[in-house]
Amino acid sequence: MRILGFPQACAAATQGYAPHKLCRYLYETASTLSSFYANCPILAADAPDVRDSRLVLAALTSRVLTLGLSLLGIEAPERI
Repeated sequence: MRILGFPQACAAATQGYAPHKLCRYLYETASTLSSFYANCPILAADAPDVRDSRLVLAALTSRVLTLGLSLLGIEAPERI
């Protein structure tokens, strides 16, 4: 659900000339993904469809984080 908030975070940052709002959103999104990853194994999921959906969620989150960092002028690492 947090991924869906990206457009609003961008709008809040640009309309209010407040890039820290986008920074906070990206930090919270990365923290949410980290918690999810710790509690829900992605590659070791019990069922292939669960694994696939978790991989898609991780990929989408990566795209949002990469785009958000790019908007701030920060290059995202390819791997962590």
